[in-house]
Order: sequence, then C-alpha cells, then structure tokens
Amino acid sequence: MGLTRKQANFLSEYLTDFNATQAAIRAGYSVKSANPISQKLLKNPEIQAGISQKIAEKAMKSDEILQEIADIARGSMGDFLDISSMAFHVDLNRAKELGKLHLIKKIKQRTTLKQGKDGDEEEFTNIEIELIDKLDALKTLAKAQGLLIDRQEIRSSGPVEIVIRRIDAPKP
Repeated sequence: MGLTRKQANFLSEYLTDFNATQAAIRAGYSVKSANPISQKLLKNPEIQAGISQKIAEKAMKSDEILQEIADIARGSMGDFLDISSMAFHVDLNRAKELGKLHLIKKIKQRTTLKQGKDGDEEEFTNIEIELIDKLDALKTLAKAQGLLIDRQEIRSSGPVEIVIRRIDAPKP
C-alpha cells in the first residue's frame, strides 16, 4: 500500500531522536493530536518495518564488534608516541593517521608557566592519555572464541536433582 508523505516524514523524523510525539509534530501533524496519532503510527506495520530496517542498517554486525574489540586488544601506547633521540612526546597526528584515536578512553592536557632563573617564563605542557582497557578487550575476545568459559562447581554428598526449564516455558 505504501506510506503517505506525512507518514514517511514521521518515519524519517522518528529515526532522528525516537521521540514519537515530536516526530509527529515535525512531520506536520497538529500539536493537539500528535501524541495519539504518533502512537497509532508506531503500530503501523509499514512504519515498524521501516524502523526495523533502519536500525538493522545502522547496527554493528557481530564481525564489526569483534573487529573493534580486536583493535582495542591490539592497541599500543606506541601508536601515540614519537620517540626521537633520548626523548619522546605524544603525537596525536600520528595516531590519527594510523586510525587509532578511537582507542583513547581519556585525555588530559595541563599547561603550566614557570618563572625561570633568568626571569623568563617557561611553558610546560603535560599530556596524560589513558587507552581503553586492553585486558578487558582480550577477555571479551577470549570468551567470544570459547577460550574462557564461566563454570560453576557443585559438590554434594547426596543425590542432586538438576532441573532445566526454558525461561518462557509455563511454570508447572
């Protein structure tokens, strides 16, 4: 059957912030009827399908998720440092070129001015970088690949009855 222009506008607006009432208003429905009409529109199968399709398009696939975690696990502070002669300094441009900026969890920069012996002011810049937890990423990858399995050990001196029931199964 297809969506009307207003319905299509509603769908588009809804996907910007997932606020149905505001999406209805922006799509051209009256402010008074926006709330009830938005609830009705959300029950429309074509709109539901459009929402599901857009969410599926934007969602990360499992291989993308594992790749991102692998990037974190392989991350190295060396990607952020320029080591020349006996000193080093943080080089965010290098990290950007390597595509590693997404590995940064937190960054702080502090600049201080100090009066030198000769009366001139000297500027000192201190940069602290914290990367996303590598060990946590490695544990997540190991679990995803079946290398780490959470197990519980039960010890009993008598008989043990184990009941396995589906969560959605009716209770006896």
